[in-house]
Amino acid sequence: MPRWLKQLTAAVFILVLAIGTFVTFTLRASLPTLDGEIAVSSGLGAPATLARDDKGIAVITAANRLDAAYAMGFAHGQDRFFQMDLASRLASGELAELFGNIAVEADKKYRVHQLRRRADEALAQIPAADRAILDIYAEGVNAGLASLGSKPFEYHLLRVEPKQWSPTESMLVSMSMFIQMTGKLAQSDYARDLLLRAGGETLLEFIQPQGTQWDTAIDGTKYATPTIPPEATFAINGTSEPSETNELAAVSPEPGPMNGSNSWAISGAKTSHGGALLSNDPHLGMAIPHIWYRVQLNYTNTAGNAVHMNGVSFPGMPAMAIGTNGNVAWSMTNSAGDWADYIVLDHDETQYQAPQGRQAFDRQTETILVKGEEPLTLEIDNTIWGPAVSLEDGQRAAYRWLVHYAEALNPLPFLNLDDAVTAAEAADIAHRSGISPFNFVVADSAGEILWTILGRIPERGSVPSERLVPWQEVDDTWRGWLQPADYPMITSEQLDYIWTANNRIVGDKMRDQIGRGTYALGTRGWLIEQDLIATQRFDELRMTEMLQNNRAETVTGWRDHLLSWMESLQDLSAEEHGALTALTDWTARAAVDDVGYTVAREYQREFSRAMNRALQETLVNNEVISAEHDEVWLFNSNSEGALAKIRDQQPTHWLPEGFDNWLAFQRSVLQSVLSELVEKHGALAQANWGKHNALQMHHPLASALPAFLGDHLNMPASEQAGDSYMPLAQRPKHGQSMRFVVSPGKEQDGFLIMPGGQSGHPLSDFYTAGHADWVNAENTPLLPGAVTHTLTLSPK
Repeated sequence: MPRWLKQLTAAVFILVLAIGTFVTFTLRASLPTLDGEIAVSSGLGAPATLARDDKGIAVITAANRLDAAYAMGFAHGQDRFFQMDLASRLASGELAELFGNIAVEADKKYRVHQLRRRADEALAQIPAADRAILDIYAEGVNAGLASLGSKPFEYHLLRVEPKQWSPTESMLVSMSMFIQMTGKLAQSDYARDLLLRAGGETLLEFIQPQGTQWDTAIDGTKYATPTIPPEATFAINGTSEPSETNELAAVSPEPGPMNGSNSWAISGAKTSHGGALLSNDPHLGMAIPHIWYRVQLNYTNTAGNAVHMNGVSFPGMPAMAIGTNGNVAWSMTNSAGDWADYIVLDHDETQYQAPQGRQAFDRQTETILVKGEEPLTLEIDNTIWGPAVSLEDGQRAAYRWLVHYAEALNPLPFLNLDDAVTAAEAADIAHRSGISPFNFVVADSAGEILWTILGRIPERGSVPSERLVPWQEVDDTWRGWLQPADYPMITSEQLDYIWTANNRIVGDKMRDQIGRGTYALGTRGWLIEQDLIATQRFDELRMTEMLQNNRAETVTGWRDHLLSWMESLQDLSAEEHGALTALTDWTARAAVDDVGYTVAREYQREFSRAMNRALQETLVNNEVISAEHDEVWLFNSNSEGALAKIRDQQPTHWLPEGFDNWLAFQRSVLQSVLSELVEKHGALAQANWGKHNALQMHHPLASALPAFLGDHLNMPASEQAGDSYMPLAQRPKHGQSMRFVVSPGKEQDGFLIMPGGQSGHPLSDFYTAGHADWVNAENTPLLPGAVTHTLTLSPK
């Protein structure tokens, strides 16, 4: 080797070594201090301890609730500050300050709602005693962040400085849950309106029915399943194939799984030990750091009673989001109610019509800061109902959203769950708390259970608002706030078990109070109910078994449909033969090794996409929308009932153009599916469901790094069972964000299994601790293990 090349190689090696050393030391400097004592400058009233077990579960012992909130903030600031910052910035529309131009469109989407201003307005209305919790929590967060030897590594990569935490940021984190749970509701109203224009109530009720054969409301209510509209009402005259000249016909993206959950509770009358049992598995996006942070809180409440709480917190908020206090255990699932509306405006450049007469737009300017670029301005026309936005067809509508109202934005009453002794007391607290509306299922140590709604509910008038609302009718939609005494509720006086799965939980008057939002298909709830009916006596282990139910109830109909016509054909291709064999041999479950499930499930999805393309193009041809209209998904979760009827009855007037018969259409759909599977996996035999459904749990900055570095931030791409239509609701980027089972008062027998780890730091021992239990469906105890680290926080 030439001398100069040796010298260059040595220089490069030294440079790489120096960079690696710098990065390692910088990263290590930002690791939290876990042991010893830290004197904190303000806020803390008495010494508190922040201990951790071998999985990093935070065990906080403090004198009172305020000091516990400070210590929780300290732990969040040490372990999860970047995650909290992202949640706050998402709600406020300030991500571009971190990420530059790539985040500008996301910022515009939410900045129009001016949630930072609304957070401040809501804070001003919160009682001082409640506000004190947010104040001291923020002090704890900032102290935890300041205790690090270096800022969190993400800020080094982004070359920005973290900002100080404040009570406003916590309010924005709470608002970010509104975005996750209710952020797309108004768009669903718009899709309903398009169907009304195309074929009236008959078409709307068929495509997006109120009921299907899988309905399983806990109050037993049923809704009729509509029949296919006749040709005189509506007929498909669009193609299922993308067109070269019509951008509309490009594949319409199917919406991702709705963020939601399963939960169920068993009264003491049906358990092996006589205590009530509760289970909850929230279905949320999978990312690193993980959404939840495990914590145990120990302190003395204002009544002088010892408090011991176990569960998960939502970093950015000083609350036990889901957990148990020994007397009461509680859970949450997305209520999927009607919490946002489009109100169609009659307007000119400066004014709009309202029932009170002509109103001037309240025009405001928001400045979006963009890293590395000049700031951008966003002009907002506010109305008395919300900001004016443009719909795809050129109309303007006011966007009314529950998160706009200060009355719906006081999450702090929820903290009083530490004092709740009975399920009824927990329900009363839930009715007075201002957070995104959830199904709230509670179990108590006396064996009682109940379901109700957590969060504020608008009192509704006679005009339905699950579609576009004419401004003339808006005063008869939301009319103030429902009083806590009038909230919908089901208790163990009526049922020995209660279940929710984002489906319609109740009907009639109680359904009307919640509104017709975006209920999930009832299959998950139906499968849970079948397990509940079949089980004579419940214990904690039986509850965890139910969490793993991956029975292919919905997909079975698609598999049987495929077999019904494939077995009669004589000219199957090699790939079609392979598909037929896989479908014949399938397990009827979304199992890791099952190729037949992959084929049937992807056929179901492509059939739906193709029908949506044909339906939307029909709306163009019938001049309901223009050819330049953006893609819109016209089906919802309950449209599975409509699609199954089309599939089985094969009406000629619903056959997409370009096909002579339904068999030709079906075969085209299957060939498209098989081609995509072979392209993705190399061969159909390799397209087992676990591989096709492999976990993609990534850090938000991983893709910006070289693969050999970014991969170290991500969880392994584990093959996983489960799917959207079953209790084991697992998709690559979305799934069971935890598995929680407990009988209040018997926490030592409970379980809490969580993907990812406690720490957001890739060099921490807690970055992946516990993740293997979640992947392998092993039961992690609810209670923390033996303490391995203890940090004392002492006031100066």
